[in-house]
Amino acid sequence: PEDMDRLLCQPDLLKRLSPSYFMSHLACADTPDHPQNESQQKLFSDYFGRCKQVLPNLKASLANSSACFLDKKYHFDLCRPGIALYGGNPTPTLPNPMQPVVQLHLPIMQVKTLTKGDTVGYGADFIAPGAMHIAIVFGGYADGLFRLLGGKGQGFIGGQAVPMVGRVSMDAIAFDVSNIDSSLLSSETSIELLGQHQSIDDLAVQANTISYEVLTSLGQRYQRRYVTA
Repeated sequence: PEDMDRLLCQPDLLKRLSPSYFMSHLACADTPDHPQNESQQKLFSDYFGRCKQVLPNLKASLANSSACFLDKKYHFDLCRPGIALYGGNPTPTLPNPMQPVVQLHLPIMQVKTLTKGDTVGYGADFIAPGAMHIAIVFGGYADGLFRLLGGKGQGFIGGQAVPMVGRVSMDAIAFDVSNIDSSLLSSETSIELLGQHQSIDDLAVQANTISYEVLTSLGQRYQRRYVTA
């Protein structure tokens, strides 16, 4: 506010800047009842009104993804959805109104047969309780797949959940595929980590983070395919 006050005392300078939009960003939009939303909106409206006296054609933008689902007084002239465009839930306390957009599939390198007592991964963190089948996939923390997922994350094959076992390595992750029909397991098979069965928000919960970090952490080694509507 102090900076804006100084700027508004120099209307000629403000005109020379010739801004198109007066913009800010709600800090607590994903918590609809947070008092910060109301106070920020009022402050923003006040300064926008003062700027409009100098620049009559100036427009305003305050709403991010979550604010798009708040009262219309937050919308002004332009909404700026971000994470919602990628299928992230902009209304964390309610069911997700968005459809998943990003899919991530990890191809299987090998399928190993374990016997009781065999271990998986660094630190021998996982010990096989009995005979089981383990799929080793390409992808690891070098690709932005968090080490925190080790032992508690999961993927999907044909809609059936397969849990991660052992630690997430730099370039590989192990999944328990003991309950998957062997005819579905080959070098042509991939494990769905993101998609219809698991959203970026679901994966974020497993990694104790947020969906934004899930997406921004994805590395450059993935083969990317862009599809149209």
